[in-house]
Amino acid sequence: MHEPTPRDAPPLELLNVCLDTPGPELVPQEPAPTSARWRWAVAAFLVAGLLVGFLSLAREPQPLDPRLSPAAVPPVGLSGFAELYVSTYLTASGPERASSIAAFYRAAPAMAAPGDVDRFVTRAVVLDATRTGGATWAVRVAADVLVYDQGGYVSDGRHHYVVGVLAAGDGFAATSLPARIADPPAAPIPAGPTWESVDDPGTLALAVGFLRAYLLGEGDLRAYAPAAELSAATPPPFVDLSVVEIERIPLAPGTDHVRVLATVTPARGSALRTEYHLVVTDEDGTRRVRALVAGPPPASQREGSGDS
Repeated sequence: MHEPTPRDAPPLELLNVCLDTPGPELVPQEPAPTSARWRWAVAAFLVAGLLVGFLSLAREPQPLDPRLSPAAVPPVGLSGFAELYVSTYLTASGPERASSIAAFYRAAPAMAAPGDVDRFVTRAVVLDATRTGGATWAVRVAADVLVYDQGGYVSDGRHHYVVGVLAAGDGFAATSLPARIADPPAAPIPAGPTWESVDDPGTLALAVGFLRAYLLGEGDLRAYAPAAELSAATPPPFVDLSVVEIERIPLAPGTDHVRVLATVTPARGSALRTEYHLVVTDEDGTRRVRALVAGPPPASQREGSGDS
């Protein structure tokens, strides 16, 4: 017998000799059953790794969900471009109409004859933008439109349009004329809470005093809301305030959500009807404003509510 040399040993035997022999010499060993199983396990692991890598390279890349991809965030300037485009499309007239629209949409089809436009856009606002693939977007724009009728402009309501926009570098280009679409359905609004009239003199005086300090600059706001992180409006936006109605919703013992309906008069212009929502609590036997909030509390916060 002779000692096996590298060229005499099969590949798996070489792997076993190199891993199992501590010394530099190649010493033949009688493979044990456990050693054979171990060698096959290592070989299978290597083959599986190569197979997984090959499949990863060969697999067709899957497109990212635009709702999860950072690229789905509309680029800066997209909304302004779409708003200007819709406004120009609706109002451009005269010999420059075609060139005005072509500045946004180079491949625009022939425009109507000059002089036939009698619309005016008071405002245009982007409602949403959805990526349709690559760098193209479908942008929905709402426009408040006036039309000329019998010597003056009258409201033609709110129009909704969808336009295709391509974002290229720092610039944009329209890929279609604005298309009039149906108005979106109104969102379902749940029934409002049941309000109670406020007849407590302390709450009435607190609400009126707080709003006059907050909106008119009369008195010290901290006397009415010492713990609230509020500052009086500066400069005061109104010169007068009259309370129309004060109502409340109990939130917890000693705590109410108070709604104040009022008429406010600015320094210039006509009076406005407005409402303010206050969280009012008892502090050492005195009513104080704890917070100024945006609207009625959810049902789960109302006293006696069964909602969680």
